[in-house]
Amino acid sequence: MATPAEQPTHAEQRAALLQSQRAINREALQNTSVANSVYAGEFKKFFDWVNAQEELDHVPLFSRDNVDHYFTRVVAYRRGNPENARKVVNALQWYCKYRYNDLPFVVESPDVTTALTLQKACGESTGNPGGDPLKGLKDAVSESDRIIIMSYIYRSRKDWDTASVNFSWGYQGAIRGASNRALIFSDLNMSYGFGPAKTGPLARALLLVLRKGDVHKDRHEKDQQVCAWRHKEYVLCSVFATACRVLKTLRTRGDSINFYQRNKRERAEWWNIPLIDWQVYNGKRLTRSNFCTYCMQF
Repeated sequence: MATPAEQPTHAEQRAALLQSQRAINREALQNTSVANSVYAGEFKKFFDWVNAQEELDHVPLFSRDNVDHYFTRVVAYRRGNPENARKVVNALQWYCKYRYNDLPFVVESPDVTTALTLQKACGESTGNPGGDPLKGLKDAVSESDRIIIMSYIYRSRKDWDTASVNFSWGYQGAIRGASNRALIFSDLNMSYGFGPAKTGPLARALLLVLRKGDVHKDRHEKDQQVCAWRHKEYVLCSVFATACRVLKTLRTRGDSINFYQRNKRERAEWWNIPLIDWQVYNGKRLTRSNFCTYCMQF
């Protein structure tokens, strides 16, 4: 039996308890965190490349030599947007933290920075810096054709309300498709001061809030906002499409439209309604097919 002198002090007990809980939390974090498809793909490329190089040590995978060789010999000459090359750093760092037991390894290094700089310089020398990355794809459909498409939706296909939101925001706000599909009603923000006028009705602008974290592919470190002014053609206006979508949805729920929440500590159910409901829209095949069939009549 331990004597009083041999028993741990309160300070030692607290330290041991904290250390034990840290281990439990770390294991829980490892088990619950899931890499998105971009991070998983970048890690696989790194893993396969390292294991294919006879001159590199395969264990440990995350070593200074392995990472610096990969960036210097592979990433530096990768074609594409510099932001995508930067995601390689973020992806490997994520795997160090969440898949390799919070490995205290920093992916960034002078060689990695130099490789990213070279990758950007190569892209600028051969590409079209400041140009349209979609190479005019959004201009392939004329405004008159877009009016025909949207008029058809509003007049004949009220069940395509999410299609109108997706279509109009894609042109006016230039929101990437993955972000469009991640937005919910509480990401809408009507703000003053962003419009073409300082006061009056034109001072207001509808904003979409792109939340920080892994909600969007860009994985913003801070919340971002995207603004859209009213379009002169109301059928092409993203503000009009969004208003119709929100009002119709709240109406069909059977409740009175009330934008205030009685209990401020609870989240209203309608806040989490997706701005574009893909279960209804079925946007990848059915809607596009109907669009094409209809437009071929003109």
